[in-house]
Amino acid sequence: MKLTKTKVQVLKIIIFCVLFILTGCGFTYIKPGPSIKSSERAQLIYHHGFSLLPEMEKTHKIHIKRDIIIHIVKEDNPYLKRYGAAGVVRQLTFPHLDSEPYQIWVKGKMVKGKVVPHIFALGHEIQHLLNWEASEIVANPHN
Repeated sequence: MKLTKTKVQVLKIIIFCVLFILTGCGFTYIKPGPSIKSSERAQLIYHHGFSLLPEMEKTHKIHIKRDIIIHIVKEDNPYLKRYGAAGVVRQLTFPHLDSEPYQIWVKGKMVKGKVVPHIFALGHEIQHLLNWEASEIVANPHN
């Protein structure tokens, strides 16, 4: 198997995450409460892995042609449970009808009386929208 530059970078990310966890720097038990410290730690891991990917050659502008409705829902939401996911995005009715809104459902929590959406799920679902609108530019988050 020939290792391309991208495959090498993905392997670096995986190795980094494994070493991060094995050295005791990984996720630890966070007592329940109004804290987003574990989320901040996850973001650091993601940002480090993201920084290993190749740079873009130019700026890309993507125009979403329809409304987007975002539902921030409780952990036990039946719609999310049906898919076993932290987030789901759907094109309702027919995708070719620009008048129909995209809809995203993501898990949310409360911190100091404010809603906090599951940021990675929200970003993942938005990447689906970008891919649907400009598949020649934006990668499918599952590939």
